[in-house]
Amino acid sequence: MKSDLLQFCRYYKGEDKSPFEDGRSIWWMLERYAVNAGDKTNKDLSPTMINYIRERIWQSDSGWNTNWSEALYRAKTLYEQGKWNAGYIADKSTSISIAF
Repeated sequence: MKSDLLQFCRYYKGEDKSPFEDGRSIWWMLERYAVNAGDKTNKDLSPTMINYIRERIWQSDSGWNTNWSEALYRAKTLYEQGKWNAGYIADKSTSISIAF
């Protein structure tokens, strides 16, 4: 049931439109995808969220130089902070300070 999954979301609370205009808007969208896929079953990144990051951010960014475990760690850090920057996930020389 959707309401059961929403309890594990940090940003998505069932709204039709994101209430955020910063990095949280990306996490809101990914949580929405995860709830719709039925796999947002804890406070961590769900398989749907991880797949999005791996396929659309980490692998598709031509400038990436992180390995997957580092990229995932960086994504989890951003998720916990409600920030976003694809370059930070993909490029190990990039500082988290650029995340918004």
